[in-house]
Amino acid sequence: MGSIHSKASHYIYDNSAIDIGITTIDNQMRVIQPSAAFRKFYSIADGAYLPRDTNLFLAATQCMEQQVAITGVLLTEVIQEHNRSFLIYLYPHSQSVNDEKFPAITLMLCDCTSLHQEYNMKVENEKRKLIGEMGAGLANLILNPLTVVKGTLQLIVKNLQTLMNTVHPFAMDRISRHITLANQQVEQIHQNIQRFLL
Repeated sequence: MGSIHSKASHYIYDNSAIDIGITTIDNQMRVIQPSAAFRKFYSIADGAYLPRDTNLFLAATQCMEQQVAITGVLLTEVIQEHNRSFLIYLYPHSQSVNDEKFPAITLMLCDCTSLHQEYNMKVENEKRKLIGEMGAGLANLILNPLTVVKGTLQLIVKNLQTLMNTVHPFAMDRISRHITLANQQVEQIHQNIQRFLL
């Protein structure tokens, strides 16, 4: 049983192709024995200080000062001009050096960048879909009354044509221009909404 456990530990520790990074951080924020994946993520050698300009440094500082575990927290970093997302697990403990005990942290992080990006894309697609549905609904709310207005204007024109002989020609011309203008405006609104829907 021990050899299987040992092989798995070595595989996780020595393999830079996996998404899990492990290290210990001492009380001076130095990285002690980082795994291959951790070194790949942060470009840090054994004994180097954890970079102060990282969110991981802030989380490790909080864990060290409060001596409280931080588990399953999503942490985002810009590393070598790329956005990376990690789930981090920090566990405070004591580390013995020359029979003296010092506070330390065992750190495990899991690279979930692609999962986080996929989630963000799904959220954006859902937003676009919702905006499209809202736009279509709003367009229908406008188009339905607009159709009634257009039909009513057509009925008015038809009825006025039968009354044309009894109305003064000048008045009929003014009424006709107003109805034509109203029809043009209704048609313009209708075309704008149709373009919006496409």
